[in-house]
Amino acid sequence: MRSFSTVITGASRPEQVVENMKAMDIVGRIDAGIKQRIDAIVGDTDA
Repeated sequence: MRSFSTVITGASRPEQVVENMKAMDIVGRIDAGIKQRIDAIVGDTDA
């Protein structure tokens, strides 16, 4: 079973939400190799 996580932004200003959401701009650039490296760093054993 795959697990999912979420981010709690903790923003106190609207500008912080906008800045945090910019991370969505790079999602399409994360290929299998990058995902494997991220999983290795965070210890994801379901990968």
